[in-house]
Formats: sequence, C-alpha cells, structure tokens
Amino acid sequence: MSATRKNFAATMPPTRSSIAPFAAAFLGIALFGADDRLLLNNAAFPRLTGLPAARLQPGLSLTEIAAQLV
Repeated sequence: MSATRKNFAATMPPTRSSIAPFAAAFLGIALFGADDRLLLNNAAFPRLTGLPAARLQPGLSLTEIAAQLV
C-alpha cells in the first residue's frame, strides 16, 4: 500500500462493521496511536487491566495507563 493510501486510511473514521468484531472480542484490546496515546479500547480491556472504564479514556498515554496499574 502506498504511503498516500496509508495516510488516507489512517484518517478514515472507523465504521460500525469494522468496530463490531473489536468491540465483541472476549480478550481485552486497546489501540494506541503512533504517539503512544490510547485511541480506543473494547469493553474487555478494563477487565484485563483491572482499571475502571472511566479511567481509560482516549488520549491517555501508555505511560499514564501503566502508572495507574501500580
């Protein structure tokens, strides 16, 4: 895939059909951007981390999330 096409794909909002398998996954999944900030996570991710869902908001860095685990 060309760099232009990758950049375009990265700016496209997720669709309901692309999010459904992610949201329904039994395993905790979180997606982080190139800047190590949380983009989105599924409902199982808070259970995996033991953190309340309210503390796992988009924009938090991986470091900020890890600091909450100690």
